Amino acid sequence: MTLRRVQSAAILEKARDLLPKDVVGFDPEGLSSEERNITLERDGDIGLFEHVYDGVYEGHYLFRNAKGGDALALAQEMLDFVFREGAEVIRGLTPLDNKPALYVTAKLGFTNYGDIETEVGTMRLSLLTKKDFYK
Repeated sequence: MTLRRVQSAAILEKARDLLPKDVVGFDPEGLSSEERNITLERDGDIGLFEHVYDGVYEGHYLFRNAKGGDALALAQEMLDFVFREGAEVIRGLTPLDNKPALYVTAKLGFTNYGDIETEVGTMRLSLLTKKDFYK
């Protein structure tokens, strides 16, 4: 199936069970109604890129089916889409106990900017620039 851009609270709601239980601020209706946010979907796997400010998005991957190399390839395809839509920087905040996500973030080329404290615990702050993605 083809990667597609969607603006659907229902699609985001279906992915709620993939989020950590202590996640704060997941509002499918609000996220899907903000036209500058980019939600991508393929075969039940979702990439949500929240608009932070011009050119900057925060990325979230909610993959139900894609695993291993397939997940990495899908994430790369999603990043390519978002950068072609005008993103210059993708920011990631990853829980330190989510080892698979930390691994994928590094494999995608994100630069680690250290660990920060958030409402839900310590997170790894990572950034990926458009320039670095297309190196």
